Amino acid sequence: ARQKIRRIYLKKISTCGLAKERLPFYTARDAQKALGITGMAEIYEKARYSGIPCTEEDVRQMKNKLR
Repeated sequence: ARQKIRRIYLKKISTCGLAKERLPFYTARDAQKALGITGMAEIYEKARYSGIPCTEEDVRQMKNKLR
């Protein structure tokens, strides 16, 4: 689930053009603000930095937020 969340996030960043910006090192919070999406950064940060295991519910939430 952790890798799925990270893959979904990276795909969204790539498709919306943020990865090609002049500063390609947006934090998850910066990207969330630029995209106008709430809650995305918390899920990504849990998957990327936390020792807490991610669940399939986390994956579903990320997919729903990035639609």
